[in-house]
Amino acid sequence: MVGAAEGVEVAAGERERVDDAGGVAAREVGGAEVVGVGLPHAAVGVVVFGGLLGGLQPGPGRGAPLLAGAGELAGGLLLVLAGGLGLGAPVDRGLLQRGGAVAGAVGGLLERAGEGLERVGVGERGLAGDRRPQRRVDGAGRVGQAAADGELLDGGGGALAEHAVDGAGGEAEAAQVGLQAGDVEALHPGREGALELRARLQDVGEGEVVGAVSHGRPGYRGGAGEGAPTAGPRGAILRGMARRRWLRVVLWTLGAALVAIVVIVLRVVWVVWFMAALPTRPLVRLGPVEPVLVLRDVRVFPATGPGFLEHQDVVVRAGAIAAVQATGAPVPAGARVVEGHGERTLLPGLVDAHVHILSSGGAPWQSYAFAPEHNLEAHLYAGVTTVFDLGGFAGELAALGERTAAGDLAGPRIFHTDSPITAPGSHPLPTARELLPWPLGSLLTLVIPAVATPDEARAAVAATAAKGVDYIKAICDRIPADSPDLDADSLAAIVAAARERGLKTFVHIGSAEQAVRAVRAGADVLAHGVRDPLTPAQAAELARVPMIVTLAAWLGVEAIAAGRYTPSALDRAITPPQILDEVAGPAGARIAGVPVLGDMSRSVDPAVMQANVRLLHAAGATLLAGTDSALPGAYPGGGLHEELRLLHAAGVPVEDVLLGATSRAARVVRDAPDFGSVAPGMVADLLLIEGDPRVDIGATSRIALVVRAGRVVERLAPP
Repeated sequence: MVGAAEGVEVAAGERERVDDAGGVAAREVGGAEVVGVGLPHAAVGVVVFGGLLGGLQPGPGRGAPLLAGAGELAGGLLLVLAGGLGLGAPVDRGLLQRGGAVAGAVGGLLERAGEGLERVGVGERGLAGDRRPQRRVDGAGRVGQAAADGELLDGGGGALAEHAVDGAGGEAEAAQVGLQAGDVEALHPGREGALELRARLQDVGEGEVVGAVSHGRPGYRGGAGEGAPTAGPRGAILRGMARRRWLRVVLWTLGAALVAIVVIVLRVVWVVWFMAALPTRPLVRLGPVEPVLVLRDVRVFPATGPGFLEHQDVVVRAGAIAAVQATGAPVPAGARVVEGHGERTLLPGLVDAHVHILSSGGAPWQSYAFAPEHNLEAHLYAGVTTVFDLGGFAGELAALGERTAAGDLAGPRIFHTDSPITAPGSHPLPTARELLPWPLGSLLTLVIPAVATPDEARAAVAATAAKGVDYIKAICDRIPADSPDLDADSLAAIVAAARERGLKTFVHIGSAEQAVRAVRAGADVLAHGVRDPLTPAQAAELARVPMIVTLAAWLGVEAIAAGRYTPSALDRAITPPQILDEVAGPAGARIAGVPVLGDMSRSVDPAVMQANVRLLHAAGATLLAGTDSALPGAYPGGGLHEELRLLHAAGVPVEDVLLGATSRAARVVRDAPDFGSVAPGMVADLLLIEGDPRVDIGATSRIALVVRAGRVVERLAPP
């Protein structure tokens, strides 16, 4: 009997047995010895492991099915892996489809490996430990070979035995051939005599014969004579050994791949399982659509121009604005009346033109799961009735948008894209790898399209557009500074491909040069302000395209790293203290040591960014309000009011600040929007505030009433 690792065993008697380690079985059939050839234990372990986890139990006749089962297991694990990217939220259907495609490929590969096992002579029964016969002796004393059994394989260091028969006597006279592992020598690949097999043969009355094989060409000396044919047992042994090596490599590779998948999935499950739920509270409650709602004697900023209207009555019927008229007209019977007393100001519901709903806003060292429902409630609590999501999972965002539109979920109107298109190794990939737990950051490379050529750019746009998005987002920035960015040709290809499909392109930029590159490529909107100084000529060129400045995001992270960030009262009312306390005051200074975010904070000069805003406004640029929330320092809802304050502090007049947060933003995504202004026929998305924002821009955060599509939003007090 040979070693348990793999090897061959010859049994005597009509019985089945397993060697001491349980690795090899042999069976005698009809008084003849039957040889079983085993697989490497590691390969069997992989298959058995796959079978156990996949609900399959190893047993006779389950070779290829077990490998196929392992393929199905790998596919299932990949789907779990894809689902884990949602971090507790339902994952985008396209992502699952991509995971399914990979799973199918893995399953097909493993199934083909199963077929390969049968072709090399290790059949289905071999995988289960029930070995198929290699050689048998029939009743007439002749040597036969079992069907579908190939060649004898090397025992991996043990003795390999073959039984020969004296053809003259018709009597089964055993002569054993011993092949020792030390008798096989592998020479340099490609040289003559690359593989030489030396065998000692005790033949019946023939003496010793040595067979040497070089590149498959045999040479015999001794009793067998010169030029003897090679189709005999020694050629079979050599071919079997070569196939055995190939099989071993394939199985070890598949086993390693399966183990890697299991490790990654377990890590993702661990991260998601132990990722804490954001400690939120209910923020709002939607009332029913009011049949008639009258906001009486209010100051109105209609957002149809820069002026305000004093002492107005605004009448809302069944969710739409029916009239804007001077105070004094009779109030319709049965109307719900909200008094303004001539002191309150009515604004259109605000638009945050840059958000990420599928985020938590936690500090990099905090592990909070995504909280989209909280983020949506936070926006609505602060009077934000429309958001533009500039990067997430299209399927999940579309589902959230349907729920908010139907009134099943309290939240703003949602416009969205899918994952942004970027350059290989560019933002947000390095940031994600640094800030997300392993392997989530690295896995983003599977879902964020990175393009290096115009053809790849066009393909990425086609794939994104197919998901029913409202616009395309591209990234042309270097975060960190040594990362690449999108070249001009690829950027132009993205814009052109989007326009062919009737979609606009938002381009994330960082520097003045990148902003100019994006405008020349045809970008429709610039996302983020310019972080290095602009020249007047550059400002004039950029003024042709609306810009979402996001001062709150950039100046927020800079203030946190400097240890001087102070949350606003509105942020304190909305955002969990566990989030704010980690970054407020000196506690937040540790963010300066966080890779990527620390570099970002040091790249921001508030004076430069504010000077750029003044220059752009003077050049006639359309400046939109956006926050990039949820981020440390820029939180859903409260962040937009901070953005309005910062824009005004940078020199933008109040009327232009408010237009950039209402009607001008609405016209970016709709040619004829039904939201964003206070006028008859518009959807009743309204924000009633205490005071006059022309006197104090901070009045926008002193909220008296929020109306979303004719529903009064009840803002809930802390418990």
